[in-house]
Amino acid sequence: MKSKLFKLLTLALFFSGSVVAQQKYTLVTYNVENLFDADGKAIYEDYNLTDKDGNSLYSPRDVFNKTTNVVRVLKQYNGGAGPDIIAFTELESDFTPSHRNADPQAFLNKYAGTTLDAMLGKDFSDEIADLPSEFLMLKAMSDMGLTGYNTYFGYSDLVNGEPETVQKNAVFTKFPIDVKKSKLHKIKEARPIVEAWLSIEGQPFVVFVNHWKSGASRVDMEAIRVQNAEVLRERLDALHKEAPSVDYVLAGDFNTEYNQHYYLKKAPKIAIREVLGVGGNEKEVASNKKPEALYNLWYELAWDKRGSEAYRGNLGTLMNLIISGNMYDGKGIQYVDNSFKVGSFPGLNTFAFAPVPKRWNSYGDGSGFSDHLPVSMEIQVAKKPIDLKNPGVENDENDSKEVNVVFQVPSQDDVFHLSEVKAEDLKEVKYFNEYFYCELTLNDKDEVMIGDTKYKVYSETKDIREVVKQAKEKNNGLVKFFGRHTLYKTTWEFIIESPDYVLNAK
Repeated sequence: MKSKLFKLLTLALFFSGSVVAQQKYTLVTYNVENLFDADGKAIYEDYNLTDKDGNSLYSPRDVFNKTTNVVRVLKQYNGGAGPDIIAFTELESDFTPSHRNADPQAFLNKYAGTTLDAMLGKDFSDEIADLPSEFLMLKAMSDMGLTGYNTYFGYSDLVNGEPETVQKNAVFTKFPIDVKKSKLHKIKEARPIVEAWLSIEGQPFVVFVNHWKSGASRVDMEAIRVQNAEVLRERLDALHKEAPSVDYVLAGDFNTEYNQHYYLKKAPKIAIREVLGVGGNEKEVASNKKPEALYNLWYELAWDKRGSEAYRGNLGTLMNLIISGNMYDGKGIQYVDNSFKVGSFPGLNTFAFAPVPKRWNSYGDGSGFSDHLPVSMEIQVAKKPIDLKNPGVENDENDSKEVNVVFQVPSQDDVFHLSEVKAEDLKEVKYFNEYFYCELTLNDKDEVMIGDTKYKVYSETKDIREVVKQAKEKNNGLVKFFGRHTLYKTTWEFIIESPDYVLNAK
C-alpha cells in the first residue's frame, strides 16, 4: 500500500510540474557604453565632471544613474536575479589605478552598511571618487539584489602609471572562477581579451570576452581586427590541443558584423570569418568534424531580426556570441538550442516605437543605457547530444541585405505636443529623449528658432530628408512630424526617424 501511494505521489508531482527540470543558465554579453567612475579623470571629454564652461557634466549622480540603469537591464534576466554569467565590455580602465587588483569582496564588505545612492550622493568623498567603475558596478548590483558574483577583470598594462586602453573587459559570474587558469591576451590597438575559466556543476567552461578594434565599416581598421582575430585563433588552436573537449564561448563587442564579408569586399581578409573561422552552418559545426569551425549565434534568428545596434536607420550586429562544436557533443557544457536572444526591452533600454537602443547621455543627471543591446544565450550541463530544431544556415540572398529599423508610427495621444509646452520649459529633463508631435516652419537648413534656442530638425537618411523636403515645398516650409527631442553636443534637435513620421508630405 505504501509503495503504491509513493508511486501515485511521484506521478502527481511529475504531472504537476514539481519535478525539478534540468538547470539552465543564462550568459549575457553587454557593452555598457563607457561605464566610467566618478573621479573626473577621463580620457573622453564627455566623462569629465564639468564641461569647459564649468557646468555639471558626468557628475557622481550621473554615475549612479548609469550603473543603476545597467542593473535594471540585467534584472530582466532570471526573474530579476540577473544572469549567471555576464561578459562586460567598456568598463573604464581606471586612470587613478589605486584599486588595481584589489579584492572586490573586501570592497563589498567595507561598504555593506551603506548604499551606492548614498556613496554617490550625500556621502560622496575623495575615497569614493577613487573607486573604480567595476566596484561601483558590483555595488549597484548588490544593492538591487544581484549578488553572489565572482569577477575577473581584463586590466591592460600600465604605461607611466596609466593603462594602455581606455576601457577593459570583465567577467562577472555566479560560478567559481579558476584564477590560476584564467589569463589575458594582449591585442593590437584594442582591449586585452579575457580568458576566464569557470566551473559549472564541476564542468569546465571558458569565457573569452572580446572588444576588438573599432571602425566596423573601414577597410583599414579591418586589418587591425585581423591581428586581433589571429591572437584569439592561435589561443583556440592551442586550447584544442591542451583540452580537446573543453567547452567555450567567444563573447563581446567584436566591432564586426556577423556578415562583415558582404560589407568589406575590398578588404584582403575578413577577421571574424577568414581568420577566426566563424560561419552560420550550425549542422556542420555541431558535427564537430572540423574542431576549428565556429558558429555565430546570430544565425539562430530570422535575418530581419538580427540587430544589437542601430546606425543610420539600419540594424547592426557588433555584439556576438560564438560557439564551437563541443557545445553540441552531449558532454560537459551544452548550448541550449535556439536560446539566443537580443535584450531589447521596449520602454526600458529601447524606445516604445522601435528596437533602437536608448544610448547614454549625461544631460541633467544622465539618462539612457547604452548604444548597444545585450545579447544572451542559455547553457546547461549536457545529458545527451542536441537534437537541433531549425538549425541555422547561411543564406546569401538574405545575409547580404541591410536590415532596416522598423519604426511604428505613434498616435498623437502617445506623445508630447510641442504646441503645449512652453519654450522655456522644453529643456526640462522630463522632455529629454521623448517623442513630440511638431508643426514647424523650417528654413533651408532645416532649422527653426524655438524661444531663444535654434533647433535643428535632423534626419539620418536620404529618404527621410527627401520627404522633409517635399513637405516644405508643398507647405511653404511647414512640416508636421513626429520627432525625438534630444541634444547632439551643443545643438538641440528633433530627430525624424522614419519617412512615415512626416505627415504632410503628400
